Amino acid sequence: MEKVKDLLNVLKKYGNYSLYSAKTNVKNKKIYKYDQEVNKKLVLDRKLEVLEQLSECPIYEYDVYSIDKDIIQQISVDKINWFDIQKSINELDPQNLNEINPTIINRLTDMDILLLDLEDGRQAYIINKHITIGSAFRNKTMFSKKTLLAEDNIYAFNDYPDVVILDNNCYIFNENKFNSMFNFREKIDKKVEGSKEIITSWQFIQDGEMFYQYCLKNYNTKRAIIKVLDKDGVDLLTTSSPSTIKKKLLSHDELVDKLTFDPNTSKLLVNDEICDLILKILTNKIGQDLFTDKLFGMGDGDEVN
Repeated sequence: MEKVKDLLNVLKKYGNYSLYSAKTNVKNKKIYKYDQEVNKKLVLDRKLEVLEQLSECPIYEYDVYSIDKDIIQQISVDKINWFDIQKSINELDPQNLNEINPTIINRLTDMDILLLDLEDGRQAYIINKHITIGSAFRNKTMFSKKTLLAEDNIYAFNDYPDVVILDNNCYIFNENKFNSMFNFREKIDKKVEGSKEIITSWQFIQDGEMFYQYCLKNYNTKRAIIKVLDKDGVDLLTTSSPSTIKKKLLSHDELVDKLTFDPNTSKLLVNDEICDLILKILTNKIGQDLFTDKLFGMGDGDEVN
């Protein structure tokens, strides 16, 4: 799908729909189904209205190096822990909320889920991190069992969708909430930590340990190195000789005055600035012709040890 309106056109063709609040922790899964406690149609309509306002926004493929929080991205559900959550929705016996105080929901759940049964037989999920009223009433739809508006008697729902899941795609509208709900940052941390041996084995870098430590610096550097690790042919950074990589790097005029190599080993000397530059090169932010998505642009004639 190229724009939000393409997604919206599919979501509008729904028949039945259900609203849940869920706890997705593996050891303590719970799911609660709303019946008469809230106006489910209103909750759904408000979210569709927001998507209508965003209808002309383009949808980008998820980019681990992007720091633009205002773009809408899509990622395969295979890369997130969605299937465990989906299984919980389908298999757990939902508890009805008639006798449950909103305080319990606020304490025991972490996710609100609108399940849409589409006319073509597919299912779609509009998902939000569970919220309470806090001190702000903006962009929230609330339902109270009592006249007094207090946190312990109000169900609150964000009008702005955090995530929409359709088929095998997860559409991200709020990246911070997406990271929180699906523990995506934790997955990134584990992947980078588990790839230390690979990263430090790249022969063209003089101090692989320093480069690895730089990759751990923050969320964006971790995302960047994962983008590199996910590329086809990443093993060539280990098997190619330093002189091969040096030749390739210096073929780009923009880099000639920025890089310094050991005259004896042809390995790249690094500091924080150069480590940042390496990540930008390997993720095609600089010198897009140097390291492509496949085999890093290496031709058959390139030297590989």
